[in-house]
Amino acid sequence: MIVERDAAFACVAELGKKPYVQFKDLNADVNSFQRMFAKDIRRFDEMERKLSGILNNFKIKAHIIVIGFLEAQIRKDNNTILGSVESRDPVEVMPHHEINQLEQTLVDLERDVIHMNNSDQQLKRNYLELKEWQHVLEKADQFFEGGISDAAVHEIEQQSAAAESEAGIALHSAEKEPTGYVVGVILTEKVNAFERILWRVCRRTAFVRHIEIEEHLEHPETGEPIKESVFIIFYNGERLRSIIDKVCEGFKARQYNQCPRTSPDRKTALQQVQASLNDMQMVRVHKSIYSTLNNFTFDGIGKFFVAECWVPLDDVQAVREALETGVSKHGSTVKPVLNVVHTSEMPPTYNRTNKFTAVFQGIVDSYGVASYLELNPAPYTIITFPFIFSCMFGDLGHGVLMFLCGLYLVVRERNLEARQIKDEIFNMFFGGRYIILLMGLFSMHAGLVYNDAFAKSFSIFGSAWKNPYPVVFAFSSSEQIGKWLNHSEHGKEMLVELPSEFAFMKQSGPYPFGLDPIWNLAENKLNFANSMKMKLSVILGIAQMTFGSFLEAILVIIAVLCIPIMLFGKPIHILMHQRRAKRAVSDNMSVRINMQKDETELVKNGRKPSKTANGDHSGENEPSHGVIASHHDEASLR
Repeated sequence: MIVERDAAFACVAELGKKPYVQFKDLNADVNSFQRMFAKDIRRFDEMERKLSGILNNFKIKAHIIVIGFLEAQIRKDNNTILGSVESRDPVEVMPHHEINQLEQTLVDLERDVIHMNNSDQQLKRNYLELKEWQHVLEKADQFFEGGISDAAVHEIEQQSAAAESEAGIALHSAEKEPTGYVVGVILTEKVNAFERILWRVCRRTAFVRHIEIEEHLEHPETGEPIKESVFIIFYNGERLRSIIDKVCEGFKARQYNQCPRTSPDRKTALQQVQASLNDMQMVRVHKSIYSTLNNFTFDGIGKFFVAECWVPLDDVQAVREALETGVSKHGSTVKPVLNVVHTSEMPPTYNRTNKFTAVFQGIVDSYGVASYLELNPAPYTIITFPFIFSCMFGDLGHGVLMFLCGLYLVVRERNLEARQIKDEIFNMFFGGRYIILLMGLFSMHAGLVYNDAFAKSFSIFGSAWKNPYPVVFAFSSSEQIGKWLNHSEHGKEMLVELPSEFAFMKQSGPYPFGLDPIWNLAENKLNFANSMKMKLSVILGIAQMTFGSFLEAILVIIAVLCIPIMLFGKPIHILMHQRRAKRAVSDNMSVRINMQKDETELVKNGRKPSKTANGDHSGENEPSHGVIASHHDEASLR
């Protein structure tokens, strides 16, 4: 890919919208801080810090530099690290000029790493606090519009009166002060302890309510998802405010005291926060574009960028169109060049999926991503995964419930996507809505085969097994039947058996479809049904695993047979064809000799193409035909 230098930014911006372009780093031997667009990335870091000034209570914390990362950057500068302190191997003393060079490199790298890492960490903190501030503004509407503030004032007055009566002291000074409130964010796991502590230290004069945030936020340092809740505390008096501040500090709860009390002010603040988030997102996009441009290199004259990337062959035209769109937006007249280069490197794997196949591809990728041109087993799992699940699940009633749940998620998918629900559990089920639908559908079929619905059988066609003891059960009392069942040599209960020669109606035949409902009367029904389901699932699972090995063995056998044929088959075929052609020519040609006239005749397929005299057998116009058989004509020999 060759792109004009001025239009490279716009082209990369358009290619960034395509999910199938992967650039190669052509400057792998260049330090990340010495690349061409390192200054531009720092400039956008500065813009991120300016955007973070929207929140007044932001504070930048120091960041610890990772020693391993510094060592990697030192190695990129071709400076050798002679060993660690714990190593017992002898280390040669470095010359003074190398020590000075290493010291200067350490100073430069440490400064750059601190600068860039602090910017990245601060960006994550600012983004987290902006998201928290957004949720605080959204949840504040529920607090104030739901009448919580009025209820808080009423409850605080009651609790203050109760505390006054218990202590016998009039709290006139506290009653005259207006009711204040504190809004903030705290980890959900600390909410219960937080409320109990406030209840005790404030002597029941603080009104606390909280609402859990549905979205999982990301911790700026560890990157792990965290669950937080928005809280609001109503209080009377500055003394309680200082106590609340200390409790919030102890629980590491972040306060947002600038939350407006009126709904119009909250909407205005929410719009400002959304604009700041959009600006931060745009800065991230520009930063990503310049990071991609750092993988490019210059041509000989320095006016064009040269890049290498992996693109699916089906999408090459789309990439060309994206490049042309970027050039047209920039207003450049030089069109970019995109050439397909043949290489011996192994291309990356790109599996094209849609909303239906994405979940099956994700299941396969969790075990390992197939190599380039390797068979992708994801299409097979679309059938095998729900089928094997149904063989083990096998219940019509539960299958109907699962099918209805999956059907609801599929039918309402546009509405649910528009709501942008951030709950992790819901997103997991929503992402697997199609596999839930198929598992429910296959389970319904397996439930019919197993004749099982909520652990109950149903007789549709009627069983061919009948009661062989009609007289005994018809004319005997229940007491006599009980004595008969419990009568045995060892005093143990006798099991009623159904002999096939008496109880089975052969003219009716076996049950037409599924498991015979007569098994519902058997003592070992549960053991038999569970064993059948589990063993059948295991057998089918092993068969599925064997399918891959069998397919691989077939491909190996084909390769073993084809390679010798390709190496030796063609030469042997050519040699046999040449011999067959020579044999055909010799069979169709003959020579007639006239001994009296000393003449010869060459006969080919019954014709005389040429004649020679004076015993000359080598005509000028006659081509060489190899070995020619001589046939003597008896009429000419006298």
